[in-house]
Amino acid sequence: MATPILQYAKAEVVSLKGHPRFNETWVKDRILADLSILGLGDDIEVKAVEKIQPKAGRLDLLLHDDE
Repeated sequence: MATPILQYAKAEVVSLKGHPRFNETWVKDRILADLSILGLGDDIEVKAVEKIQPKAGRLDLLLHDDE
């Protein structure tokens, strides 16, 4: 079986403000689908999404690590 050839793609800065496809919800969904992209370790778990904070607005994601 042949080894697959990896493709290199240079990262580019993308502004989410007013972008027709990428927005805050898209980013949040990508994070929820794969928490490892944050680079915070393997034991991170989602405690809440869009958690309302009294007198302080809303947390998009509340994550927890037992350590």
